[in-house]
Amino acid sequence: MPTIMDVARLAQVSRSTASRVLNGYTGTPAAVRERVLAAARALGYEPDAAARGLARGRTENIGVVVADVGDPFFAPFLRGAGEAAAAAGYSLTITSGDWAREEAAFFRLVRQRRADGLLFISGRELSPGLAEALRKCELPMVMVDRDEDEWDLPIDRVDANNREAMADLVQWLFSQGHERIAFVGGPGDLPAAVRRLEGYRLGLERSGLTFRPELVIPGDLRLSGGQQALGVIASQNPRPTAVIAANDLMAIGILKAASAARIRVPDDLSVVGVDDIPAASWVTPELTTLHQPCYEMGRRGVELLLARIGERQAKVPAAGDGEREPAGHTGPRHEWIPFRLVVRASVRPVKDSKTRRP
Repeated sequence: MPTIMDVARLAQVSRSTASRVLNGYTGTPAAVRERVLAAARALGYEPDAAARGLARGRTENIGVVVADVGDPFFAPFLRGAGEAAAAAGYSLTITSGDWAREEAAFFRLVRQRRADGLLFISGRELSPGLAEALRKCELPMVMVDRDEDEWDLPIDRVDANNREAMADLVQWLFSQGHERIAFVGGPGDLPAAVRRLEGYRLGLERSGLTFRPELVIPGDLRLSGGQQALGVIASQNPRPTAVIAANDLMAIGILKAASAARIRVPDDLSVVGVDDIPAASWVTPELTTLHQPCYEMGRRGVELLLARIGERQAKVPAAGDGEREPAGHTGPRHEWIPFRLVVRASVRPVKDSKTRRP
């Protein structure tokens, strides 16, 4: 395996010059720089990432804390984050599990200096201990998929607006002639589920429809939760003409239970989900759903984090007390990436009703 000394000899430069070029430092004449790079290519030299990071005073690693790495919902978040990190020469260290494990992993990453920045991908409520640790942490951080910050943390966030997206969805169903619209929710300790219920109520209000508590059915975001919800819907008189599930898994559960109960979708009942997981286009009928921009959120989260890391490393003297602060530093950023309605086969306009404008 070729070494940096081999590159230096072939390029006829000192080891320190070769090192500076290969580690990305400026100030080397263009001709010398090209000679070193050509020598590295000719020898197939690959610089050691850890050593290069040490030389630059950084790890070139991003710590990622995700709620459940085994949940397919989080796969596009991680794919987007990984692609953005790789494009900048960074790698990801991923930890997953319940909040107790995530809190321990967070402290370990910070204590061991194993990351230049941290990306949190989770919609769950933060524990008081973790929230306080995040507030005090000096590492750059970005939180993804948290459209409500119950702790008012000074941390960048990238989110999709669950409340407005759900309100728009209700208005769209109203435009298709639906007035009796049920909603199957999620756990009350999950901020995204709470925001979606709020959006459902807001959409009814904007459509001039009365909120009916009996049309809000508790759910658990699982397939079985949707199946159980269909039993409640089927027993109601009059029956809803449409139902929104707080996620696609419950919507698919509703489809399965409706088929077993000989309730035709969409002729007898229109069904809509949220997230646009791959299975949404595999079921029969194909599921109309809100596409959550998970890939884009993961990618943008890393891009914001890399910008913060760059600000931290490009330091300038602060006025007055001689301390140093990041050049171009700004307050916390909060970016929204919109949901997108994907219309498939599980919704149809109400018979004998005129199409309305939302």
